Formats: sequence, C-alpha cells, structure tokens
Amino acid sequence: MRFLLVRHGIGEGQEGVVTGHTDLPLSARGRGDFVALARSLVEPPARLVTSDLRRARESAAILAERWGIEPIVDSRLRELNFGEWEGHSWKEIEESDGERLGRWMRDWIHERTPGGESFTDLLERVWEWLDEWRQRRSSNGDTMVVAHAGSIRAMLCRLLKAAPEEAFAFQVAHARLISMTEESKCPLCGVENDCAVAAGRSVSACWCSGERIPADLVERISPERRGEACICSTCAGRRPS
Repeated sequence: MRFLLVRHGIGEGQEGVVTGHTDLPLSARGRGDFVALARSLVEPPARLVTSDLRRARESAAILAERWGIEPIVDSRLRELNFGEWEGHSWKEIEESDGERLGRWMRDWIHERTPGGESFTDLLERVWEWLDEWRQRRSSNGDTMVVAHAGSIRAMLCRLLKAAPEEAFAFQVAHARLISMTEESKCPLCGVENDCAVAAGRSVSACWCSGERIPADLVERISPERRGEACICSTCAGRRPS
C-alpha cells in the first residue's frame, strides 16, 4: 500500500499563532497552493482521507473535485490539541504562561498542554486510525491523506518505526506531498522486513531483516534511486527488476 501524505493549505489567520484544534477556514493562499498541487497530480488515488478540521477538509475538497471522488473524514487525524494556548502566539504564551510552557517543552512527548494533549495522546489516536486502515484495506491503489504537521509526523513515526523523539526530523510543509510505500518483503532479496520506503527523505531506502540502514550509507545512493534501492549485504544497492 502506498500512502500519499499532504499537509493542508495555510488556514485563514493561522500564521504566527497556535492553531491545533482551532477550526480555521482555508486562506486564499492555502487554496491557491492546493489548486496548484491538484493540477500537478496526474493519477488519482484510490482513496482520499482527511482530518475533519475545516482547513484540511477544504484542502481535500479541492483534490476531490479534480478527481471526482468522495473524501473520507476522520477526526483522529486532527492536529495536536493545544488547549488553553490555542489562538495565542508563542511569545504571548511565554510571557503569560512561561512555567507551564517550559515544562511542556522539556517533555512534549508526555506532558499535556493545559487543557489539551501530549504528543503521546496524538500518537495513540493517529496510530489507532492507521492500524485500522492498514488492516481493512487491500494493498491495491494509493491512499491520500490530507492532515496536519503533527498527525503526519505521527504517521511517519509509525510507518518508519522511528522513535517519537525523531518526529521533528521530518519536514512537513503545507501542500507538499510525502510518498510512502509499505513493503512486506524486500523487492530484491525477498527478506520479510516490515519496512517503509519514503521518497524524498534522507533515510529513504529499503532495509532488510529489520535493521535500519545508517544515514551515511543511504546518502551514497543517488537521489533519484532513493526509495527503490535496497542496500543490504545481499542486494548491494541493486534495483528491483
């Protein structure tokens, strides 16, 4: 199964303020970015899934209109809930609630925002959706997911078996596609590896026998081959036939 992950367009009034569960409409700039994205995509996915927050739903609607498919809406794909900090700038929060902000920044994985969520809470609901989706859907066809920076990072952690501490190593820009292909076996040597191949990420090749390939070794693969070349000792960097 291939996942096409894309962060929604910029919401109206989103820039400079904390907007997790705040339900903002898509801005004119965000709409324009998604119209351009839709025009650049030739092949429609088999399925289109979106967060229920308005900025994501309106972004997904642009893609749905182009392809004539109905988006599937799921609230578990929402951004992190920042609770009492929603709608404020980080500078305002630092000035008015510095102690709790400092505590959260020291342990954002486990510490909840005031009245909101921790990253662990986000992981649990996103992973619940992802595991259910993988179990009930066949490997045929692509699934495009329109979500948020936090929920996309949560999916990447699961698919790439990355620790939560690595979440911010993933660059997740608005209206930019991240392509993820799940493989149950290495396409060359056939080893069961439960791996994911991520196009466009520095560590983006297949790995075998459950072992992660070191980043410095992956960097030796030319960019156009990343995501399709296995460089375990058996395959030695050969392409799938």
